[in-house]
Amino acid sequence: MATEIVNRANEILKQLEQKHIDTDIAEKIKTYLPICNSVFDTTDEEAQKLKKQVQELDINTLTPVEALMKLNELKNGLK
Repeated sequence: MATEIVNRANEILKQLEQKHIDTDIAEKIKTYLPICNSVFDTTDEEAQKLKKQVQELDINTLTPVEALMKLNELKNGLK
């Protein structure tokens, strides 16, 4: 087969794979987002406190290690 045909076939395959991945991610978001949102739709004082702490986080300034440490801190606060 001509190299151009093989290269084009590979391009199309990559596009199809990416579309499949994007669709899977979108479906997972649709499934789990309502569950995540409902966690904070409560009158529970502890849940409201946790919600406020999460909302106040500036995740764009945290390093990965800082994010893990903060997550652990929040987790331990729930005990």
